Amino acid sequence: MMKMKKYMILPVLALIFTFVLAAVNPIFAADDEIISGGNTETTLPPTSGTSGNGLIPNLVVSKFSFGGDQVYAGKAFTLSFHLKNTSKTFTVQNVVVKVNGGEIYGLNRDTDTLYFERIKANGTVECSADFISSAESAEGSYPITVTVSYEYYDDGAKCSNASEIKIAIPLAQEERVSINKAVMGSEDYPVYAGEESPVDYEFLNRGFSKLLNTEVFLYDNDSGELLDNAYIGTINASAQMSSSSHLYSTFEDAGEKHLRFVIRYEDAHGNQKEAASEFTVNVQEAQVSDEEMAAVADDSGGGVLPIAFIFIGIIAVVTLGIVIFVRRRRKKKAAQEESFWDENDWDDDSDLVEEDDNEDQ
Repeated sequence: MMKMKKYMILPVLALIFTFVLAAVNPIFAADDEIISGGNTETTLPPTSGTSGNGLIPNLVVSKFSFGGDQVYAGKAFTLSFHLKNTSKTFTVQNVVVKVNGGEIYGLNRDTDTLYFERIKANGTVECSADFISSAESAEGSYPITVTVSYEYYDDGAKCSNASEIKIAIPLAQEERVSINKAVMGSEDYPVYAGEESPVDYEFLNRGFSKLLNTEVFLYDNDSGELLDNAYIGTINASAQMSSSSHLYSTFEDAGEKHLRFVIRYEDAHGNQKEAASEFTVNVQEAQVSDEEMAAVADDSGGGVLPIAFIFIGIIAVVTLGIVIFVRRRRKKKAAQEESFWDENDWDDDSDLVEEDDNEDQ
């Protein structure tokens, strides 16, 4: 009886094992379906051996660069990046990469699509695309979207997958400061030695961002000496700044002076920058004012009359001399006539009587 029972146990165990396998198999089948994501084909041979471990290969951007810490508005740049297959088992194939910079970053004579026949397990490929940024965009960080689609085989079944990656690239507005004018004096208003003269300057912020903490400086370009400086403050985008009342200088000697006008400011990121313009000034000899002339006259003559009175005095002296000369001459002439009459001893009355007597006879 006991022997018969032992032989009966084996078929019962086999039957139980069969039922267990039947119950477990649908679970594995369902898991395989979820992993594949659909689109399975068994007619094509696998490219990387079978795994059945349920891990989907992913493509990620492992490294990227765009030529610096930021790109400037209106400028071209190249985005380079490495696309890495993170799977240690699967080779991916028919890899299609698309790049899109939106309204900020447009393609610059380049295509938006790259193709790779395959990327092996744990492998990397290099990608690049040329862009140009919008010139009028505000400063900020804007994305370039990388869309990747690819295929792989899992246990002989062809699977497909896709992913979207965003690369954030900072955009900066390049400051463009144009100095239109920096002069001292003019033809009508020359610069004289010993007199304080202003710098007449004008500059324009041609960029799309503000100039912060702006200052202006005047240097002697030969010696490097700072002659004057002034704080201006914030200059708005596309704004013009001009003044002739911020910077002054006084030159002790006449001659040609070489000067340098400098604008120093901070950009939106706190970086200090500057723009400069060199110019030349011809300093004239100092003018002598009326007050200085009077002071010189007082110091040298102790009460010498001004020039106008001197001329009047000269004229008066000449006139007096002429009068004296004329009077002397008249006196001399009168004396000569009196001497003539005395020498001839003429008697006017006797002559007249004799003439009358002769007439009566």
